[in-house]
Formats: sequence, C-alpha cells, structure tokens
Amino acid sequence: MPSAVMTATCPRTPVILAVLCVVLTSLPLSTSIRTGVTCTKVGNLISAASRGCACEPCHVCEYKKATKSCGYIERQGLDLSDGSGLEVDQPLLKPTDWFLTEQEITASRGGSPRSDLATFTTGNDVKTFTVTKEFFDAAFTDLSATKTGDRVMLTGWGTDLVPFQPDVDGGKKSQLHDVVTGITERGASFHAMVWANLLETSQNIKVRDDINDIPASPTGQKPLFIFDDRTRTLTSSHHQKNLIIASANSTGADDHPVAFVGGIDITSDRWDTINHNESALRETAGVSGSYKGWLDGHVRIHGPAAKDVAANFLARWNSDYKPTQGLTDDLLNFENPSYSDLAPLNYASSNTSSSLGHQNVQIVRTFSCEYKHYEEFAPRGENSLFQARIKALKNAKNFIYIEDQYFVLVPELLDALLEVMPTIQRLVVVVQRPVSESKLSGYEKYLLEMVAPIQRLYPNKFQMYSTKKDLDLYIHSKVVIIDDVYLSVGSANWNRRSMTSDSELAANIVDDETVASPDGITVLKTARDFRIRKFHEMTGLSYDQLNAMTFIEAANEFDVAAESETTIIETFQVKEQAYFTAFTDAVRKKVDPQDTCTAPPRSAALAFVLICALVLTPTPAAAWSFSSIFGGGDGSGSGQGDDLSDGTDMNVTQPLLKPEDWFITEEEIVASRGGIPRDGLQTYTSGNNVTVYTVANEFFTAVVDDFRATKEDDRVMYTGWDTCVIPFEADIDPTGSKTGFDVMFKGIVERGGSVNLLSWPNYLLTSQNVNARDAINKIPPSPVNGAKAVYLFDDRLPILSSSHHQKTIVIAVNKSTGKDEHPIAYVGGIDLTNDRWDTIYHNNSAIREAANIPFRNKGWVDAHFRIHGPAAKEVANNFVQRWNSDYKPCQGLGDHLLDFDNPEYEKVAPIDYASSNTTSKLGHQNIQIVRTFSCIYKHYKEFAPRGEQSLFRARIKALKNAKNFIYIEDQYFIYVPELVDALLEVLPRIQRVIVVLQPPDALLKTSGYGRYIYEMIHPIKSNFPNKVQIYTTKAELDIYVHTKLVLIDDVYVSLGSANWNRRSMTSDSELNANVIDDETVESPDGITVLKLARDMRIRKFVEMTGLSYEKLDAMNAADEFKVAAKSESTILTDFGVKYHLYYKAFVSKFREQVDPQEVCSFSDSGSMRDLQ
Repeated sequence: MPSAVMTATCPRTPVILAVLCVVLTSLPLSTSIRTGVTCTKVGNLISAASRGCACEPCHVCEYKKATKSCGYIERQGLDLSDGSGLEVDQPLLKPTDWFLTEQEITASRGGSPRSDLATFTTGNDVKTFTVTKEFFDAAFTDLSATKTGDRVMLTGWGTDLVPFQPDVDGGKKSQLHDVVTGITERGASFHAMVWANLLETSQNIKVRDDINDIPASPTGQKPLFIFDDRTRTLTSSHHQKNLIIASANSTGADDHPVAFVGGIDITSDRWDTINHNESALRETAGVSGSYKGWLDGHVRIHGPAAKDVAANFLARWNSDYKPTQGLTDDLLNFENPSYSDLAPLNYASSNTSSSLGHQNVQIVRTFSCEYKHYEEFAPRGENSLFQARIKALKNAKNFIYIEDQYFVLVPELLDALLEVMPTIQRLVVVVQRPVSESKLSGYEKYLLEMVAPIQRLYPNKFQMYSTKKDLDLYIHSKVVIIDDVYLSVGSANWNRRSMTSDSELAANIVDDETVASPDGITVLKTARDFRIRKFHEMTGLSYDQLNAMTFIEAANEFDVAAESETTIIETFQVKEQAYFTAFTDAVRKKVDPQDTCTAPPRSAALAFVLICALVLTPTPAAAWSFSSIFGGGDGSGSGQGDDLSDGTDMNVTQPLLKPEDWFITEEEIVASRGGIPRDGLQTYTSGNNVTVYTVANEFFTAVVDDFRATKEDDRVMYTGWDTCVIPFEADIDPTGSKTGFDVMFKGIVERGGSVNLLSWPNYLLTSQNVNARDAINKIPPSPVNGAKAVYLFDDRLPILSSSHHQKTIVIAVNKSTGKDEHPIAYVGGIDLTNDRWDTIYHNNSAIREAANIPFRNKGWVDAHFRIHGPAAKEVANNFVQRWNSDYKPCQGLGDHLLDFDNPEYEKVAPIDYASSNTTSKLGHQNIQIVRTFSCIYKHYKEFAPRGEQSLFRARIKALKNAKNFIYIEDQYFIYVPELVDALLEVLPRIQRVIVVLQPPDALLKTSGYGRYIYEMIHPIKSNFPNKVQIYTTKAELDIYVHTKLVLIDDVYVSLGSANWNRRSMTSDSELNANVIDDETVESPDGITVLKLARDMRIRKFVEMTGLSYEKLDAMNAADEFKVAAKSESTILTDFGVKYHLYYKAFVSKFREQVDPQEVCSFSDSGSMRDLQ
C-alpha cells in the first residue's frame, strides 16, 4: 500500500505522512507477503484525545514510543499471517453440506413449514451474469421470445422506462415500454409488482401509468403494474428483484420456467459493461442516473428452482390483504388499478429435480416476523436467507469473497467470520464506500463496526477495496462466494434489514460439475467461473491468467490492481468519525432494524410497533422527505401568518447614519465580557482609511505590496486558521519564487523586520500547516539586525473541536513618533493558504492549477479589509495579548504526536505609536473591532477572563437597526436563535433579506449542518416567502462561498472571520471589523447612504449577477439576483431547504460538540454561576 509523500509545497489532497510499521520483533515470525493495513499518524486531534488514539486506523494501530512511529496494536489473538502459509483444504462439495435442511427452514419461519417452495432443487441450468449488460441482454432475448399463453412476472425495488440494449440502435428497439407491448401483442401476460418506492416516486409512477396504458392484445391480455407497500414500517422496502417467464400450461416431463434472480432492477443507472467506460452511451441512451457506472450480479435459472421464484411472486400477488390502501398511497399517487388473483403455475414436470443442467439451487428469503399481513405465505416471517448465510460462512475452508453494497455490522455474520478467520487464507471484500445519503443514516459507523473486529485480529488476511472515487462507479452487488464451491446471489444486502426485515430473495448455488483448482483441490465449476470473472472485472487481468493462479496469487493481484491507474479498484479503509455518536441504537432500529421474534407477536404489541413506525426515518439508500405531504420544505407557499409582500410595495426609509447608532456602547462591550472592561481596544475609532477587497486576488496583491514595503525594525504579525506554502500572486508567479508564502516572509526578515505567526493547529490539514511552520521557522535571522521569524501553533481552546478562527495581518513599525502615523491591519475571511486565490470571474482553473492553489474547489468567494488607522492598533493588541499569554500553547501529548510542537519563543513588545488610539485624519471610516472568546475557557485570563461576545451583541444590534434591506454572504448561515429573532423582528418593515451561502458538503451534513441551515431559513422563508432570497453558486462551477459579510441599508458593513453560526458567535476565537463611513452618497432610492458600504455592496452584486458596476449603481438591484440565478452565464443559482427525517438523529448533545453555544453568567465574586 502506498505511503503519502509530504512535499515542500501544499498537497492537493489532505494527506498525512504514512509510516509503515509492522510489529514483528515481539511476536511469532510470520511468512507475510502483504500488509493489510497501513498505520499513519492520526490526522484528527479530537480523535487523538477523546479515544487516546495517536495512529489510525485507531482500531488497528498505536503509537510506538520507542520508534516514534505507528504500528499494529499488540493484543492477544493478533494473527499477522496473510494466509499464504496455510495449507489449502479440500472444501465441502455436497449441496446438503451447504444448504439449510427442511427443519432449519421451518425454524427460520417461526415453526411454520414452507409448503410452496422446495427445500432445494437439483438439475437446474444456471447462467451467471457478473456484469449488468449480460443480464439485460439475456432478459431481452427471453422476453422477446415469449408467445401466446406465456406468463411474465416481475418483482422489483424500482423501475424506469429504460432500454435493455442501449448499445444497439441507442436502445430504440429495446425500451421497457416496447418490450412489454411486444409481450402483450404476442398474447402473453405481464404482471409487475414493485415496491411503492418512496425514494424514486415519480419515475415509478410514470412506469406504472405507461404499462397500464398499453392496450390489451387481441386475445384479451392486458399488462398490469401494481405497487406493493405491505412492509413492516414506512421505512421498510420490498427489495426482491425477480423476473419469471413461464408457460400457461406445460405437459413436458422436463419443461420448466425461467427465473432471473439477483441484485439488478430494470431501472436507470444499472446497464453497464465490464469495462465501465460507457458513460457517454449511458447518458445519450437515457440510462445514466446518479453514477457513471454500475457493479452488480444476477443469475438466470432454468429448472425447478424457477418454480420456487414464481411461487414467491404468486403468494405475494394473491394475498388477501391488498396493497396501497392507505391515505398516504393516495397522496403519493401510489393507487393501484383493480386486479384479480393469478392462477398457480401449471407444469407437469417435477418440482424438485430436472435434467436441464447441473446446478443445485436453494431459494432463500426474508420476510419480517413482525408484520402481520404475510399470513398466507409467511405468518411468522422468514429469515432462511440469514440462516443460510451463517451456515455457509461457517463452512469456509480456504476463502470468502464478498461483494456488497453495504457490508455493515450484522452481529451473527461477524461471529461466523471470526469463527473461520483463523483457518482460512483470506477474506476479500469489495464494498461501496458510504455515500453522503448512507452516511446520514449511520452506515459509515455500521461499516466500521463490521470491519474493525476482523482487522484488529487479522489485519493481513483481510482485504477490503472499493472502486476508485474519481470513476464514480456504484457497487450494488449482493454476492458471497466461498471456496470456489458455494455461490449466493440475490437481492439481500449485508445488513440487518436485509437479513431480517425487508423482503428479499436469493439463490444459493452448489454445482454438480467439478473442476481441478491450481491449488490442488477439487472445486465446483459455476462458483469458480463466477469468481474468476469478478476478479477479471476488478484486477483487469485476463480470465486465462486468473484461471491459472492459486487463490492466494489471485487475491494478491487485488493489491497490485489497487495501485494501478488502469483498474477500477483501490484500497478502502473506514475510520472512526466524531459524528458517529449521533447514531444511537434508537436511530439504528429505524434505519437498519433487526426483526427477531421468538413467538408470534400479540396483536396489541404489533399495533404499537406499527404506530411507532409512523415516526419516519431515512432508509439506508437515501435520505428522503415527506415535506410535501406533512409540511416542512422551504415554506414557499402561503399559510396563516405569511407576509406575501415582496417589499416593492414598501416605502424606502432613511437609514441611520451615525456610528453610535450602530456600534455597541462601552457598557455593552463590558457586559459582553462578563463585566470585565476591555483593555487595549477602544469602544470604536474614527478617521480610519479602509480599502475593501471583494475578491481574493485583490487582497493577496495588496499584501504583497505591503510586505515588500517593510523595512528595518518593522513588525509583521499574523493570526490564522490555516496556512500553506503557496504563491500570493498565482497569475504572475505560479512557482512562488517571488511571492511565495515563505519567500515573502523571508524577505521581511532579510530587510530587518520581525515576523510572528500564530495559527490554529489545524488537525484537518495537518501536513500543510506543519510544512508552513517549518518553512517559517527555518528562515535565518536577519543579517541586518538579527530579527527573526517565529511561527507558533495555538491550541488554547475550550474543547478539542473548537478552533482559532481569527484571520488578521498587522504591519507596524517598531516605534513611531508621528502624530498621525498608524499601523496597517488586514481583517476578513481570507487565510494565507491554498484554495483562496481567485478573481471576480472565477474562471481561472488553469492558473490556479499551475500555481498549486486548488485544494477542494475550483473557485473561491470571499472578502477582506485593509485598515490604516487607529483600529489597526486594536488588531495588533489582540495579537499581542494572545501571543504574550502566560499559558503556553501546544503543551500536550497530542500536539507532540501530531507534530504541533512549538519552538522556544519570547514575548513580543506592545506596539509603540505616539498617535491617538481613537482618531486619525487618514480616512473617513469609523470602525468597531469586535471579538469572540469563549466564556468557559479559563486560560484567557490576561485579556478575556470571562470571555467576550461583543461580535454577537453587535450583530444583533445591527440587524435590528435595518430599515430597508440586509445582505448576508456567509459560509454557513445556520441556526442561531437570537439572530433568527432579530431577522423576524425587522422583516415586516424592510424590503428584502438576500443571502448567498455555501451548501453543506457531505462531511458537514454528517455534523448536522443540513438541519441547522433548515432551522435558520425555514422560519424566515415560510413567514416572508417573497422578501427572503436565498442563493448559492452553481454546483457544476464548484465555487466555494467562504465570506463572512453582513451589509445593511448601504450603511453598515461587518466583515471578519466569524461565520453565521453559534460557535463563531460564542465559542471560537473570532475578530470582525464593523464599519460606518463618514462619506455619504445619494442612492437611486432617494435616500442618503454611506459610500463604502454602497460601493462594497455593488461590487459584490457585480460578482453575483454579472451586471456592470454602472448598471447596478443606477438601480434597485435585488431583483437582478432572480434573473442571474436563472442565467447560465452567472455563478449564482437558487437555494432551497426541505426537512428530512434523518435530522432527528442530530440531538442537542451532538450539536454542543459541532456548533456549541456558550452562555455564561457570573457571580459578583467572579465565579461562574451557570453556563450552557
């Protein structure tokens, strides 16, 4: 497995130096030729401290003090063998060794015999499909050959009007509609029974309507499609995926129907080839859905086992309890047409044996034991599929191959694997990496719970892979192969709901045809052939090459393939995440239930279960919403209390213009600090000269100019959340040879200036920040005067998930005697790091790439101030206070393990200026510097002993001052109760609130930020649907909104580091500059406003709408956002919110970790009385 390489510049992906340390000296010698897990230093300080874990994956690795590196945890039972030293055993070959007995099937049904399906059948002719195209081709051939009197029956999880053969004539002749029409016209019947799919409602309704509108044949055959919602809870599903083709009557002694069984539905996204390179064809043929390719498996059975599959269909169809009879079905348009029972199959042939082929097949199923309406066919449920899997796993002698959509914890399956791991050579798993929807249901946690116990003891025998992320392929298979003997293919995922709750059906196959294996043992033809074809798909090796290899040799090729750019797989490792705590047992019982019954449930108890099930939660496949039925959504419709005005009917009001109207008073600042006056910062300052940068490249160019102008004894001080060795002027110096992070600071020192950087130890981006620290601390002292550059990490925060978020630069002289000389300070949202540099056009991908600027995104929206005047002294004093605190940063073990050690350093002198601390004649801007420091942290005693929330109080006051509009551009815009209240207070009288925000990515969603955005937007949007405008950037542009800006009435501007969330208002260290100008201008609205605020707002509107400055300067511009959001030529698009039921998982205790709101009150003596 590869080690990540640390470079002198910033990595394009957040990688941490991997150190390969396998413990061999103190344990028995092993013949290991592979290492299954690479141990690396932990990249997450929260995990390091909370779990005592310094190396990851934490369940396998530990920090070795002796070698100062990471290696396997030495625990009892640890087996470092990779299995290559084990002798290959002759596996079991008889079907009776693998299949459940009739008694075991009966037991799996709560003691109720299974009378309509055989225990198992022999002599079936089974064809296997390891690639979805093979299935679709075979199904199309069989369906096209149907004739008068034939019967076609389909069960599915979902359907869509897709072609079976998109690679032939673009699929024009093989569309599902045409296939069913052809079946009908030839006089055959067609009956489809599909889950009332809450995740893909519209497309399934479209299929139902299409099929049911096909005219009857001349013989009276009319195709029929019905929905089936007869499941235990509303979050359960019918998951069986079967297609049966049978004759109406057959007298042949060995005539049998055909059945297709597996993981493939006849729906979008499924069709693909073994090369997974047909994304363009999939797109043009209308097959493509959410992914660029699909992995799956299916079998075609011709023989008596097909009768068992048909019997399953008929039992469900003919149940006396009819589906979709509820109000919900009516609301969702899941109504079914009238239909009648279907006749049983009429075959003269044996129900248990045939001479058509050589495969023995046992059909196994899942039906919930807690659902009372399966009384005709599974009155006490059925988990034969589950019991068969346990039995098969325990039979393993040499290997187990699993290819599955989930592979999450099922305790009984984990126990079975752990029972055989000591004696088998390998366990190979190919699994779909959890996508954002399944993460939101806790499935990443459940995957770890399945994987970790195996990896802890057998790290080198266990191989786990997924497909390469950039290929965007989806693994949907439900396949288990054991010892090249046993093959299980069906609809059941490796999770608890498939084993015990959702309806499922699988075919377990044991061949009668034997082959000799290169391992020197006898195995079975069908299983081995299927396995080799799957290995061909994964590794890219030819069938012949793999067929000549021993299993160990073939398994080792997965490691080779994982490192190759030409294959589809890569090594996959799941790790502990902080958000896992949100997924309690109560949540899991909803999203992945395990239905276990010891006796038929009493009706009262079952009724209670069904009532409770109405509390909806998401299925593992996706997070979905009933907002359109039960409320929720973004409230764009009208309702009681709604104000439907769009603000155009309101008179424009003269806004407040005086700084004292907007800024909080000295008393309010003291109150925000628990009664402690603020030393070193004024109430506010006047006469500052402020330059506004609405685009990042403007900021970086200004910083370069100011840094180059430094001279002997000047001082440069930086506070940041993040740093990286990048060029400041990417467009003219892509290599950073003239304007690189390290080059610029080195130049300051060479000219005799001192440099002090104070940055959060960013455990999210450890390596690039460590690189930046090392680059600065290696700068030699100045040859002019010995001045130094010192970079410190600052971890002095209340909890490990907190951060230092201030983003300031100060440039000051060592001593100034001038009466109006002042330092320069930069305040805003931009760190000196990667991803940030961009222009107003956001079309500089090539330039950014050449300069190694991109990290996650193709563009960046942000803003910053340059302040020259007395307010810059306050920014400087903030830095000095933090630097000079007696409580030193980064003194813990976690800092040492993550390489966040600081060098020895000295306190810095306060800035020395003779000029006024409150006034200047340099400019026209009044500024109030406001901050956040946690009130529960005890080590800010020199400068904020009871914390500070002046930033929060100032924001509330400013919002309540709004007369006409509020413009918010923010990275988050999530729920802060006091800020919601302030907006709701002013919305009745103002014209508009415009918000441009960044939607939460998958990681933030798993931290609950999707819910918190909903909770912020819904109250204001539902009450004022036409006054509140919410936007983001177009997803395909991949531009990140990082700004922290509030602009009110073209008068007031607040810009800084603080996001619109609770942690920025009350917990993380933050610093903003709130600005009121003394220069007035006349607005087209006929009122007087302030120059700086209006200019900044217009420049931001230019960026968002694409209109010229002149056009926007002459207009009332809010409605242009609506136009821009619909235009392909702008960066803007509409943003809406809906309520999702998985939001219930994010309880208040969880939010206290990811977005804390700290509220403290203090006694007269100074002790903390209470806090939240």
